[in-house]
Order: sequence, then structure tokens, then C-alpha cells
Amino acid sequence: MKNLGKIGLAAGLAAALVLLFRRRKDGTRVLDDISDQVNHWAQALKRSKQSTSSISDTSYSKGRGTVSRPLSSSRQPGDITE
Repeated sequence: MKNLGKIGLAAGLAAALVLLFRRRKDGTRVLDDISDQVNHWAQALKRSKQSTSSISDTSYSKGRGTVSRPLSSSRQPGDITE
């Protein structure tokens, strides 16, 4: 029974590879479509990272690096902790 599962898995992987690499009538492959889509997603991710980094750069320059930390309700400014 174990071997039947391994044979089925190998057959499924082989079928997937054949489908990915087989050429269509127009000369393209399914793999080309997948790589184009992944490339599109990667470019969109780069653009979003660049836009968020430019937003954080402008917010940092407005505050000139001052950091405001929220204080807990039990501590007050000037309290001494041991």
C-alpha cells in the first residue's frame, strides 16, 4: 500500500510537469503564464514597499526623529523604578 501511494505521487508530479512544459498551439507554455504572474506580483510588492518606505521617510523627517512612547497607566513621568 505504501508503494501505491508513492507511485501515485510520482505519477501526479510527472503529469504536472508535462502540463507545465508542454507547448500550446500558440507556442507558449503554462509555465510562461505562471512566471509572468509571479513577476507581476513581485513588481507590485516592490512598488508597495517603495511607497511605504517613502511615506515613512516623510513622516520621520517631519518629526525629526522624536519618539513618543505611550506610558502605562500605572507610571507617571518622573517616577523612579528600582
